[in-house]
Amino acid sequence: MKKHGIYPDSATFTILLSECANSNMYEEGVKIHELAKQTLKDFTIELSNTIINFYTKCGYSNIAIEECEKLKQKGLMNVVTWTCLIQAYIQQNDIEKAIDMIIDMKKSGVYLDSTTFTILLSACANSNMYEEGVKIHELAKQTLKDFTFELSDTIINFYTKCGYSNIAIEECEKLKHNGLMNVVTWNCLIQAYIQQNDIEKAIDMIIDMKKHGVVPNSTTFTILLSACANSNMYEEGVKIHELAKQTLKVFSLELSTATINFYTKCGYSNIAIEECEKLKQKGLMNVVTWTCLIQAYIQQNDIEKAMNTIINMKKSGVVPNSTTFTILLSACANSNMYEEGVKIHELAKQTLKDFTIELSNTIINFYTKCGYSNIAIEECEKLKQNGLMNVVTWNCLIQAYIQQNDMSNTHTPSDAEYGLNKAFRVYQEMKQKNFEPNSYTFSILMAACGEYVASNIGIQIIEDIKQNNMDIYEEVISGMVYFYSRVGQKETAQQLFDNLVRKKDESKEPLSIVTYTNMLSCYAQHGKGYEAQKLFDEIVEKKVKIDEITLIVLLNAYSHCGMVEEAIQLYNDMKPKHNFNPTLSIDCVMIDVFSRAGRFEEAEKLIGSRNDIGLWGALMGGCRKFNKIELGEKVFNKMTTIDEKLTSPYILLSHIYTYHGLNEKANKLQKLMRKRGIKKLPGIVYHEENGIVFRFISGSDDHKEDSQMFAQIERMRDEIFRKIIKAGYRPDTRWVTRTESLSEEEKVNLLYRHAEKTAIAHAFVLNPNRKKIVLTKNLRVCNDCHSATTYISKVMDVEIIVRDANRYHHFKDGKCSCGGYW
Repeated sequence: MKKHGIYPDSATFTILLSECANSNMYEEGVKIHELAKQTLKDFTIELSNTIINFYTKCGYSNIAIEECEKLKQKGLMNVVTWTCLIQAYIQQNDIEKAIDMIIDMKKSGVYLDSTTFTILLSACANSNMYEEGVKIHELAKQTLKDFTFELSDTIINFYTKCGYSNIAIEECEKLKHNGLMNVVTWNCLIQAYIQQNDIEKAIDMIIDMKKHGVVPNSTTFTILLSACANSNMYEEGVKIHELAKQTLKVFSLELSTATINFYTKCGYSNIAIEECEKLKQKGLMNVVTWTCLIQAYIQQNDIEKAMNTIINMKKSGVVPNSTTFTILLSACANSNMYEEGVKIHELAKQTLKDFTIELSNTIINFYTKCGYSNIAIEECEKLKQNGLMNVVTWNCLIQAYIQQNDMSNTHTPSDAEYGLNKAFRVYQEMKQKNFEPNSYTFSILMAACGEYVASNIGIQIIEDIKQNNMDIYEEVISGMVYFYSRVGQKETAQQLFDNLVRKKDESKEPLSIVTYTNMLSCYAQHGKGYEAQKLFDEIVEKKVKIDEITLIVLLNAYSHCGMVEEAIQLYNDMKPKHNFNPTLSIDCVMIDVFSRAGRFEEAEKLIGSRNDIGLWGALMGGCRKFNKIELGEKVFNKMTTIDEKLTSPYILLSHIYTYHGLNEKANKLQKLMRKRGIKKLPGIVYHEENGIVFRFISGSDDHKEDSQMFAQIERMRDEIFRKIIKAGYRPDTRWVTRTESLSEEEKVNLLYRHAEKTAIAHAFVLNPNRKKIVLTKNLRVCNDCHSATTYISKVMDVEIIVRDANRYHHFKDGKCSCGGYW
């Protein structure tokens, strides 16, 4: 232009800066702005507005505001300039300042137009500022004679986003009555009905649209298919997909993605993969579509195929994003695929500059679920140092420390820096740093406190819930029911449950099956089979949908109480009365029912020719209870054929041999274990005292680290055993499986060092006058410990509550609540 003697004018620079704004070409736009200042004496208002719009669109709202201030001082602001200034403040997330500009506009004599109100209401919608938005809507009605389509659509969107779908629908009805609905407005109306969870009504809107001469677009079908996916409405979604194909010549990428997501979420991953293949052939796959394809393969449980898809993504020039890695790592966590997950983590580090908090949390969850809580904790510490923790991350850290209560760790019994003790300290740190615990925080902590019988810690957490005036949702109360039942306080669990049932009945709301199942589990654990049966009848009467876990828990209750006929009746009623086909897990419990009752023929008949380790394992438990040698050997052979590395068949058959005095056979079995590299799972007992959880391992001398405490425990244990032997207790050395070259005295000494006995002695060392001891054990209580604890409860005048792998045992006055049935 300059070579030809023609100088650019304001219109030239306006066009160029508009293009730079739309293309986000910041550096080029700055040069054009500089050239405009060198070339022109004065800027037209159009060019000034374009400059402000350019800086705002490119993310430099501070410069945009400076340019506005210059115009304001010269009195050159018009409605467009003011609107650009409002947009700049919105970009800075200063919505209140943006709203205040309305007053300044009026003072300067500039009237607001539809665009101004549209921008402000969009900001209020996105920031969920309902009261401010209502005032702007009212001002718009006072200021404008007519609303543009854009403003009307924004008003409807505002009310929908702020959760007032009823008002959004009313606004739509006004427009419909005046024949002013366009496709965008119809889409807003559909979105409002979806927010009301009235998906059918939303779908019906398509018919209304067509009646009013409006053709649905890709967005319409995208919204509806997403709703069907979230509500698992497969048949309706298929019809919408078909209608979309009939209506549209071309699908937008968003609609194609929503279609794939719909089929994946509804469980038809094969169709989702077919849809992806169509896009792949057309070269239309983007990162979202590739991620949907990965999700579809994961749903088919083909994790390797899902992982290989990342390679195909890269070959096609698409870079995986945080969501891609989040989905894959979640799948590896759920499938316990540690090595594969580590590779994905490494690839994520190579691919991404920064991790989203969702990906970071997934990484932590992956390492925790795969049993590497130490790495999970390291990852959390990195986030903590960088100030990147959120509530989910704190929950992950708490979960990682809880996992450290696992027997694989080698901490001392009173180490306050591991496991649940440390998890509780992290919970306290979380609160100190002003992170508000959520219902999941309380759920995992109460579940852990229940699991490890940490009554004091659990009660402190419950007090926190009350003091914080937190809305006590059903899931939290359900967690409390679980906690109290697990720490042996059945009556408190019952009271909480009854209060919740009463409140739900008054409000005519249904109680969730999870809460019912927690209470059923409480009855099962405490050997209350008839109470469990009565509660189940109530569940059926109230027409609450029963799931597999509910049936398993009830069968367990029957099994622990010897209610065989009731269990058979429930099993036979599953299909005709409850429309539920017995699963493999249910069959495992039925085998347990028969085996505990000594009805081995029925157990074997139910197993049939199936080679499932769980079924045969349940039968093996019965063989141990009744010390059946021939059947035990048969079951052992079956189980070791399926999995020769599984520990339980070796231990159970070894117990059967030693019970019958067949020490040579027991020795051979133990040699076979060593040859195959199989290690016996040690008995671990947890006991809480003054908010600290102590851990004791059978045969371990961990507590020797504190020589003074060790000496006190040894003296107390000797004193207790002198008293119970005097009362009639006799050590049952048939429960010692290490028979090779051990004298009777050595066997007795091994029995004395079982974890329950050490934990009881430790409890008396800490408080010699105590009247109650609560313990939890990872394995089934052995007969000798059961006998010894029965005597201890009498001679020491103490109530001892022990929760083992099967149930609760309440020892009092020389009797146990199980009645010898466990």
